[in-house]
Amino acid sequence: MQCEIRATAGTGTTFYGNGLNISYSNTISGTISGCSSGLNASYSNTISGTISGCSYGLNASYSNTISGTISGCAYGLFYSYSNTISGTISGCISGLNASYSNTISGTISGCAYGLFYSCSNTISGTISGCSYISRKSINNVLRNNADIGAQTVIYGINTAYEHNRLKCENLNRVDGTHKIYDNYGDVLKTACDGTGDAPSVDPDSGSGYCLEASNIQQNCVDVNSALRIIEDVRIWLAAGTHTLAYKVQTTYTTSVDLVLTIDYIGTDGVITRATKSAAVATRDNDADWTKTITSDSFTTTEDGWITVSLDLVEYEANDEVYVWPKPTIT
Repeated sequence: MQCEIRATAGTGTTFYGNGLNISYSNTISGTISGCSSGLNASYSNTISGTISGCSYGLNASYSNTISGTISGCAYGLFYSYSNTISGTISGCISGLNASYSNTISGTISGCAYGLFYSCSNTISGTISGCSYISRKSINNVLRNNADIGAQTVIYGINTAYEHNRLKCENLNRVDGTHKIYDNYGDVLKTACDGTGDAPSVDPDSGSGYCLEASNIQQNCVDVNSALRIIEDVRIWLAAGTHTLAYKVQTTYTTSVDLVLTIDYIGTDGVITRATKSAAVATRDNDADWTKTITSDSFTTTEDGWITVSLDLVEYEANDEVYVWPKPTIT
């Protein structure tokens, strides 16, 4: 369709009907405007034109390919998933609202929230001019040189028991700059070169990269409001009895509380969880990698994957935790 689908405006802001309702496999190069939903419960459509001035650009729609523009909608994508967008989402209250598993290589701009209640989306384009990039959204990834500029990333940071997490690779198009913005602090790739409070060397006396947990928030106080430093790392282990340890440095005054979680193949092939809480002592100096968090012994009954996470569960103002990402396994 190369035509225009338009709702007739009444007095004030008026939305009528849907541009495409329960529709699929259409090709649209024209304009859909002023509708309640540009696409409603629709899938596998190809849109190179414009969806504008709708309450919902895409509502409960999936597997659509959009190279055009979604603009001036209350919600660019609402309850929508698995869409591929190389065009622009602009001027919306929320670019993505309650939406997941979308791939966006275009631009999200001028929205109140780039991501709202949305998860597992992959964004490699630009997010600009938004009041906040992420609100109540998790497991979204900004990938392949996505550019977010200097905007406020997390809405309501430090809100108790709220989950909000944005993972950034090559942040702001700087190769090798990786960072996670979280409700309870930041996790970033940091060189062991003595800059600021960073370790002066790595555990092998080199200048490799460790994980830094910093900008710790006051509500980071327990396992339900933790800053996850290492998230669901999978490691293949042979059957047998093992321990696993991470080397840690911290600038906390005396010690820092960490929780190490390991899911492994236990008795009768049942996935079993082992948890170790420990207060890891502060470092002696910036070359001290002798402090560790070490699991209790666990027995894998067959060869297979274990899944490992490490959480920070204590706040101390203006201090950091550094973790060497390669565990020691016995």
